[in-house]
Amino acid sequence: MIERTFQQAGLSVVFALAAMMHTPARAQPCQIEPAISSAMTLSADQAAAVTACAQQNAADLSSEDADKRRIARRAILAPLEGANVSAAFRIQYAKSLEPALRELAKHADDRLAVVALIIAGDLATETSTGMLTGQLASPRPALRYEAAFGLRRTFEAASVARPAVLSTTVSAAMTALQNAMGVEQDGQVLKAQAAALLAGAGLPERDFPSARLEASSALCVGLSNHVKARGTKLPDQSSLEAYHKGVRGVRDIFLQPDARMNAASANAAAELSGRLIALAARALKAKDYQAASESSRGEMTSAVGASETLIQLAGNVLSPGTRFPTPGLGTTLRESTVASEAKFILDATSIVGADGVLTKPPFQFSKAHFLP
Repeated sequence: MIERTFQQAGLSVVFALAAMMHTPARAQPCQIEPAISSAMTLSADQAAAVTACAQQNAADLSSEDADKRRIARRAILAPLEGANVSAAFRIQYAKSLEPALRELAKHADDRLAVVALIIAGDLATETSTGMLTGQLASPRPALRYEAAFGLRRTFEAASVARPAVLSTTVSAAMTALQNAMGVEQDGQVLKAQAAALLAGAGLPERDFPSARLEASSALCVGLSNHVKARGTKLPDQSSLEAYHKGVRGVRDIFLQPDARMNAASANAAAELSGRLIALAARALKAKDYQAASESSRGEMTSAVGASETLIQLAGNVLSPGTRFPTPGLGTTLRESTVASEAKFILDATSIVGADGVLTKPPFQFSKAHFLP
């Protein structure tokens, strides 16, 4: 019995080896030399080589063979790594890949469609940025998420390498992110949108002189609109994380020594801060805050604490040297006692109520702007 088992095992090994010997070797993906991807200008022959290589690799992106798709994706992304990728190469490469990527983005399978947006994000060109911006309105959450993440990668690429995207196109993408945030229903997508705008705020001033102001304001307006629509209910955990990440990120932008924020960005920051404080007060009154999970309450508490600091910073842009009340809203909210809840509502009202700080100079929001 044992001998027969060994014989069967031996035959299995033989058959396996034979199968391996007769299995055709996988075709190697086309590779682009670093000398081409870093060239400041491309000759006609180099441009033709880039197009041929791009199209060869792109043909496998929709293959039924998962390994082929993986190899093709890696091969396409490889020349885009590093800080020495030239704008000329990016533009030619994107032009060569665009038809295949646009077609792939229409695929019914999210796993394939998102690959087109992953590649578009790393291309970081005019056409790829336009493609990502268009997908922010997709009915499919996976595509909206990857479109936002792709714009983040585009902004990051333009920060470390030679930009192949115009400042006007970046501005349009930021506006699209702002508009998408206000109506987004998926918390994970909202987080990706916030992260994209924070990356946009880090674009170098020499190439994108207004990016910091535009990204900061877009983030504040987008999140403010999202918060405004919540009523008395706290959103899901991921959305709360987006609120916290967003207001903390804007606070950090204002704290930068060379921030040079203007009145519009300061008012947008004050608006977001007021919306978050008002949401916490409404949720507390409606007992929705108390019913939330510990982690959700923690995110809301941290967002409120950052909001109070941001009001100070925004106020000092509008009226340098002015001191504003700091009741310690985050600390009070974190205590979670009957007394602290009552104190929080009173302190929050002193900031966002009808006669609160934000209704007076230098802010001057209307009396019922935050709390009815």
